[in-house]
Amino acid sequence: MIEPYLTLDMIERLKRMSPAQQKIALVKIGQEEFARCSEDLMYWLDKSRHPIPYAYTKDPKAMHQCTLCGDNEAHHFDKRALHLLIHHKIEAHKESDLKRYFAEMPTVRPFPILPYVEPIMNTFQTEKLVALEKSRDMLGTWSVIAFLTWDGLFHKGRQILYQSEDATRTRDLIDRSMTMWKNQPEWLRNVHKATVAEGSNKAGIIKIPTLQSEILGLPKGSTKVRQYHPSAMFSDEAAFNPEASESFSAIKPAISAGGRYIAISSANPSWFMHICRDSLGSI
Repeated sequence: MIEPYLTLDMIERLKRMSPAQQKIALVKIGQEEFARCSEDLMYWLDKSRHPIPYAYTKDPKAMHQCTLCGDNEAHHFDKRALHLLIHHKIEAHKESDLKRYFAEMPTVRPFPILPYVEPIMNTFQTEKLVALEKSRDMLGTWSVIAFLTWDGLFHKGRQILYQSEDATRTRDLIDRSMTMWKNQPEWLRNVHKATVAEGSNKAGIIKIPTLQSEILGLPKGSTKVRQYHPSAMFSDEAAFNPEASESFSAIKPAISAGGRYIAISSANPSWFMHICRDSLGSI
């Protein structure tokens, strides 16, 4: 396992440095930690691997932390009373009472390392073709975004395509990648700065000029896809994109030449369903 360059002791020493000394030290820390993140996806993603989190998600749903536990575990608003009763033998049902024991968490939160996250990340890194069925709140789309954002932000010469049902939904995927970039510690994200723009397709584009890498959002359809020979393509909610199979056919030469294709979707009878079950021949 990779050992972090940044330690808790180093953080304490930084606090005692002058601003000029801090600036020099943070540049070195950024370069060293960037190198570790580029080598190991889980090092970047897993907050337990270094003193502070590097990778974040954004979840608009209200989540709460129990102030009695102090363990940073997240609880849905409707599970608070049950948690208090089971773990602390306290009965509280009114919101005013519950607020005494819980604090609402920010909507931007460290990436949660659920039991299946690392196996999925390993699959993304070792397989050229991945079709992943999902249900809501399993972190499926965020997991793909995390992998491809890491690939684009930490490696040279990457071209990554995102595609969803329409330009608006694709732009949401681009915004998720940008959320992950901008919520890193400043000294890490500034090693190779990223920019985001609407792009000619109105679906968003992230560029990392010093790495010559980019993440492009595309509207549905195969016409736009044919213009690119990317290192990876992500098709989100592929079961609801009527042109997903045509887009796959358009990108297949790039996959055969060493690229990656990842499709993910919730359930819907479709081309995506058949590739998940390896039953295209039955169509």
